Amino acid sequence: MTGIELISTFGNFKEVKFIYNTLSSNKGKVHSLASLPGSSKSLLALQMKMKFEKVVILEPDIRTVMERATELQLMGVNVPVISISEYNAKKIQEVLNNLSSLHGYFLIATYDLLLVKLPAKEDFAESLYKLTSGASVTYDRFIALLEGYNYKKDKYVEESGIYAQRGAIVDFWSHSESLPVRVEFDGDFIESLRFFDPENQRSVQLLESATIAPELTELSTNDQNIFENDIFDYVQESLIFGENFIFERLRIKR
Repeated sequence: MTGIELISTFGNFKEVKFIYNTLSSNKGKVHSLASLPGSSKSLLALQMKMKFEKVVILEPDIRTVMERATELQLMGVNVPVISISEYNAKKIQEVLNNLSSLHGYFLIATYDLLLVKLPAKEDFAESLYKLTSGASVTYDRFIALLEGYNYKKDKYVEESGIYAQRGAIVDFWSHSESLPVRVEFDGDFIESLRFFDPENQRSVQLLESATIAPELTELSTNDQNIFENDIFDYVQESLIFGENFIFERLRIKR
């Protein structure tokens, strides 16, 4: 797998410096090391983040995924920490959107991520429509765009795939966003974009941009082979922490 280093973490704390020096000096892949205890894997990940903008950490179960993500956040990382706690189409689509748009991140997931079949990265990117604050988009054009993506109109937006109109404001929840988005128009321009809380309908975060996407299951109608790709298509040039025997058991090519 071009541009990706796979680290088998079977070591003790003394292995951290060895792994770091090995990777930093471009000596190739590290395979048979004993397991790193406690927080040492997170510490190594933080060190390697100075060399690799994108770091993927694979864990054996959901509990460890959430603990690892929390640990990294408490250590004060300066890039998004993306964790996958469930494997449904909505969550995977949000993750793919982040992986396609962010320049740097920590991605924490179980080994189940290696088995998920995904659309090709190029196909997924082409399916997204990016909105930008201040962009020239007419109100009617925006509504037509949402309906073209099969979004349904309702009084309130409480789930993905729904939009609502209220004067110069349009609310919608993209399949590729973690929260619904509030779009405020000023004539033929987007005046502002904001995430809002679907429970109380209050704005929570000002945005520079947001995406509109079809539901992930709909992408398969364009090409029967669209789900023949895997996560490695999205994390090229990333540093991946994983246990070698699991990669071999799953017959993952590296």
